[in-house]
Amino acid sequence: MHPVLVWLAGLGPTSRPAMVCALRRGLAALDPAAAQDPLAFDWATFSHAHMLRCKVGLEGRGSPASRNMTLVALRGVAKAAWQIRWLPLDEYERIRSVRNFKHSGETGKGRFIPRSDRARLFRLDAVHPVVATRDRALMSILLGGGLRRAEAVALRRLDIDQVDSIIKVTGKGGRVRRVPCSRAVASAIEAWLVLLPPEYCCVFPLLSRSGRFLADRSISGAAVAELLRRRTAKAGLPAVKPHDLRRTCASDCLEAGIDVLALQRLLGHQSANTTLRYDMRGDKARRAAVEAVYVPG
Repeated sequence: MHPVLVWLAGLGPTSRPAMVCALRRGLAALDPAAAQDPLAFDWATFSHAHMLRCKVGLEGRGSPASRNMTLVALRGVAKAAWQIRWLPLDEYERIRSVRNFKHSGETGKGRFIPRSDRARLFRLDAVHPVVATRDRALMSILLGGGLRRAEAVALRRLDIDQVDSIIKVTGKGGRVRRVPCSRAVASAIEAWLVLLPPEYCCVFPLLSRSGRFLADRSISGAAVAELLRRRTAKAGLPAVKPHDLRRTCASDCLEAGIDVLALQRLLGHQSANTTLRYDMRGDKARRAAVEAVYVPG
């Protein structure tokens, strides 16, 4: 048994690739060779001092959320090492005591996509009809359901209930949630499933640019990012990342007065504080809030 493998076994399949990358970022401060292969590091010697070195090495690199994800990965492997008796409990407790990076300054990240930009992004006239139908369904799920790209590409045909317009989503940590579809999203999915070969299990399989089905194997998260890069460039829009569609979904829901706890469940967040960081409505929403407060003149 190896602590890295024990730790990975406890994660959901959509979380593992990102967390392995985070683990490699952390190990880069200790051992460049281990950063290439985390299994090569001697985790029985991992200590509080190592954890501090990793944290110092992360300072100024990436966003606080990205750096904190690296610390979470290191703590996770340390916990697994303690569980299989590679590390003593007192050392694991010292490792666990290293705090996360604080969010400072503007916490909003990414971009909110205005409605006019969304209309241009979804205009796929110059694309092969089969590819356009798939891409429209994929973008509709990301925007209308607020799914992470890894959750979207992992969808199987059995996860979609067309009768009740519900998508069963397996998120981080293997947690399952049910995401309802609006009429627009349900229509885009239905149009795509009509074209999807009946023997295919993956909802978003590999396609050639000429619309030929290549294999019953899901496209990757990186392919989703590349797809959006091409679509935005063709539409003459500023860059749109897959997570921007999720942020826009959250902001639209908050603008419509949706309860934060309901939005938290929709997005699959463990904490409402994480959900609030997705609010990208800017000063307009805050202006409306203060105008609603009665102050005698």
